[in-house]
Amino acid sequence: MTSDLTLHLQGYERAAPGASDVIAERVLQSLFLAVNLSRGGAFSSALPVAAPEDGVTGLMLAGEVLEGAWNRARDDGWPHLQPLSFSRTWEWLAEARFHECGVAASPLQKALCAVLEVAVATTHDTTRILIVAQALEALMTESEAGPPGAMRRRMEVILGKPAARRNWFNKFYTLRSRIAHGSEPWIRPARHLDEGDESLSKHLEGQWRPSDRAVALLFALLHDLIAHDAEGYEVLEEVLRRP
Repeated sequence: MTSDLTLHLQGYERAAPGASDVIAERVLQSLFLAVNLSRGGAFSSALPVAAPEDGVTGLMLAGEVLEGAWNRARDDGWPHLQPLSFSRTWEWLAEARFHECGVAASPLQKALCAVLEVAVATTHDTTRILIVAQALEALMTESEAGPPGAMRRRMEVILGKPAARRNWFNKFYTLRSRIAHGSEPWIRPARHLDEGDESLSKHLEGQWRPSDRAVALLFALLHDLIAHDAEGYEVLEEVLRRP
């Protein structure tokens, strides 16, 4: 089902040229986030909005990319993603003042921008993996990223431990490092992929699943923040002497 959404912005009649377009785009991006955080994959959008006669091609945000993450979490049984109240999610985003963010500086802003970035229809899975890894590092560490094992333990304290595939995060982080350092094979740029190429299909499958699982993990952390009306995590570590 498709539909057109018209926004009427009040108070921007005297704004600088293009300012109302910026606000409209940010409001629609927040709407995209609120709907898809509440109901994964429920909403896709073409952004920004422009008058039809302008002939502007909008940025495509694909809800089905996020739906794949929800489905992967359901099939794996972890992390546990449940539908959220749209109104609560929208209010949380409003309190975070994300629509005013032009540059993502805080860990929460980076995580929300990461959700938008992975939903861009033209973003490749290798890019999604890097972006989500950066967002997880921002949420789970205060400055420089710690070892993957420490990040995994912190997330399991928040989300619980998976019953299966306990080592998937280490594998994901290894894939992230291979991509970042150039040792992972690249896919040739093309509009049309050879569906009969078995090596290509195997390569893509090896990235789809880790990408979906990482996005699901990011969703679960954002769900936890929404449920607790929080904007981030503070990691407190204690060292005790054994008697």
